[in-house]
Amino acid sequence: MKMELFSCGTVVGLLLVLLGISIVLKAFGINFPVMRIVLALILIYFGIRLLIGWDWNCCRRGNSTVFGETNVVVNDTNISKEYSVVFGQGKFDLSTLTVTDKNRELEIATVFGQGTIILNPAVPAVVKIDSAFGSGRAPDGNIISFGSYTYKSKAYKENAPALEIDANVVFGELVVKNAE
Repeated sequence: MKMELFSCGTVVGLLLVLLGISIVLKAFGINFPVMRIVLALILIYFGIRLLIGWDWNCCRRGNSTVFGETNVVVNDTNISKEYSVVFGQGKFDLSTLTVTDKNRELEIATVFGQGTIILNPAVPAVVKIDSAFGSGRAPDGNIISFGSYTYKSKAYKENAPALEIDANVVFGELVVKNAE
């Protein structure tokens, strides 16, 4: 059972209200140590989460996960344009996707976390990996830390429909691999 009292949205909302109250009080000449209280509340919040063992997917919205772990099997019926992992782990299994008469475009972002993209080697795919202070590893063995690298699967043919993936990694690790 989850306690919604301490959900991520509630904590962020309370912090914003506290910040607003402190701005109003400052207008009347009353100084309120906002940053100390905000830092203390954040530490208390995460301390309680650690002690009680609540689910760390505290800010999971749609295809985005913050402070959590996600395993997504993307198929032709539940495909989305964007997926992201921030301060967590994400595994995106794209091995069941098909490509018909047009390109399929996806964007997968990993920020301060670890991401894995699983491809079907029989499906034509182009993965553009952009990395900044991170590590991006392609199935052909290439590793990128800064800049861009474009991986093309063996099934890929120029000017033919393909799965196009924009993979961004910032201060994290992203591994693109073929399904076994």
